[in-house]
Amino acid sequence: MFRARYGEDVDLSDLHPEQYTPDRLAPARVAWSERVQTEMRSAQIMGRFACEVMAAGDPIDVYAGAVDMLDDEIRHVASTSALLRALGGTPLLPDPVEQRESEAYLARPAAERALSTAISMLAIAESLSHHYIEDLAKRCENPAIARVIQATGADEAAHHAYGWTYLERSLARFAPRDRETWAAITGRMIAPRRLRVRDELARIEPSKLALDAWPEPELAELGLFSRERQALLTDVALRTVIEPKLAALGLLRLP
Repeated sequence: MFRARYGEDVDLSDLHPEQYTPDRLAPARVAWSERVQTEMRSAQIMGRFACEVMAAGDPIDVYAGAVDMLDDEIRHVASTSALLRALGGTPLLPDPVEQRESEAYLARPAAERALSTAISMLAIAESLSHHYIEDLAKRCENPAIARVIQATGADEAAHHAYGWTYLERSLARFAPRDRETWAAITGRMIAPRRLRVRDELARIEPSKLALDAWPEPELAELGLFSRERQALLTDVALRTVIEPKLAALGLLRLP
C-alpha cells in the first residue's frame, strides 16, 4: 500500500497568484522550477548517501538520520512542485533524470564515498541552502510562500547540524595522515563556488557590497532574491561558517 501523496498537506489556499502581474510571476515560475529540480537532485544524493553509510558500517542512528533526510528532500520536491503549480508553472524532472557518478567515484570504498558526499552535500551545499532559506524566511511576506520556505528551512537546519556531526565522526575512522588528502579534495569542492562568488562580487559596485543595499521586498515576497544578494549571502556563509568549520576539522587550508 502506497502512502498518501506527498504535498497534499501544503496549504496554498491564500496564495492568490492573480494579484501579481505576469512580469512578476514569470521569474517566480523559473526560480521555483529550478528549485523543484534542485530538490530532486538533493533527494537522489541523499538516497545515495543513505546507501553509502549503510555500506560503510556506520551506526544505525547515522543511517536512520540519512533516511530521515531523504524523506525530507522528497517532501521538498512535493512542496516546491505544489507551489510551482499554484503559480501556473509545470514541475519537470532534471535532465538527465539519472544522477550519474563516475566509475572512479563508484570504485572507492563506501566509507570514502560517504565522507565525500557529506563534505560536498551536507557541509557545503546544505549549509549554503540553510543560509539562503533563512534569509528568505525572514523577509518573505506572502504567507503561503513563507510557509513553504519556513518548513523547508526547519529541515535544512537539521541537515546542516547532522552534516557537521557526521563529518567529525566519520573522520575519526581515517588515519591522521589522510587529512591532507581530504583537505585537498575539499579545496577542489570549494574552489568553483569561491570563483563564482568572486566573479559575481566583482560585478557589484563597491558601495553596494552589503546585504542592506539589496532589500528586494518584491522579490522576497515571491521567495526570490537577485544574483547580487545571493552572491553576498554565499560569500558570508563561506567566510563565516563553512570555511572556518572545515578548517577546524582539518579539511580546508585557509589563506
